[in-house]
Amino acid sequence: MRDEKNRFSVLSAKSDQRDTFAQSGLWERLLCAQCESKLSLWERYGSLVLGGGTPLDYRCDGDFVYVSGLDYTKFRLFQLSILWKSHASTLPFFEKVDLGAHGERLRVLLNSSDTGRYRRYGTLMFGLRFDGSAMSSIIVQPSIQRVDGHRAYRFAFGGFMWV
Repeated sequence: MRDEKNRFSVLSAKSDQRDTFAQSGLWERLLCAQCESKLSLWERYGSLVLGGGTPLDYRCDGDFVYVSGLDYTKFRLFQLSILWKSHASTLPFFEKVDLGAHGERLRVLLNSSDTGRYRRYGTLMFGLRFDGSAMSSIIVQPSIQRVDGHRAYRFAFGGFMWV
């Protein structure tokens, strides 16, 4: 969440740590230039999709929204890259994301631009709204949860929550 000076709030869930402000997002030199360039293509696409910069078609059916016009491969690789980079990060913000052996499996998939089997590392996304407006400025520290007996990670950014 940003204030009038364009600073974003860094909210801590730890009782011994106070809330702070920061001028820019979290940043870490994690990849070589070639790998960063590869992943940035998918992350740019994901940013455009989440931010409304890519034309998509929507169909509502009750509480569900079906989206078409999405490049599955690019968006899936975007999601996998966020998950893997969170795992590989040394920043305290991502400390709960520990994929174990799956970290290496994801690294290999990303290195070969392979989405893997569609049922492996499935995702669920939904929009975050408050008073009819998208909550696009919220970023929440990733957390672990169990879904049907599987370990899952919950992310919130870009106006969406995804697991």
